[in-house]
Amino acid sequence: MNVNQERRRIRVPAERLVHGVVVETEAEAFRVRLHILLEEGPAQLRLRIERDPKNARVRIQLAWIWTEMAALYRRLADRRDSPVDSRDANLRSALDLYRRSLGIWQDLRSQGMLSRIDATKPDEVAREITNYDANL
Repeated sequence: MNVNQERRRIRVPAERLVHGVVVETEAEAFRVRLHILLEEGPAQLRLRIERDPKNARVRIQLAWIWTEMAALYRRLADRRDSPVDSRDANLRSALDLYRRSLGIWQDLRSQGMLSRIDATKPDEVAREITNYDANL
């Protein structure tokens, strides 16, 4: 049974289902997304890049994952109810991941390998870095 069939069977609203896990709060949804991104995505993609460093599709996937992970850390850093040390650590993590993804985005752009959908990503990520770099 796939996730959509399971959701219909138990009638869980779509907004409460994150990667097949029923969540009650945004914090739970965040933890599920972050766990999947950290555990599965980057490691497998890096292995594929090592085998074929010119594979633009895999590099784009890795850049997207790092960009999304950075956005999740940024959201944590923006929470005012978090301790200052945690906010600073999350902001540093976000900036590190944004910089990693920016390197890939810029390299792919310079090689003319970005699709129309991804064409603006280097500029978007650079803006995020500029906006949050000043906060450290």
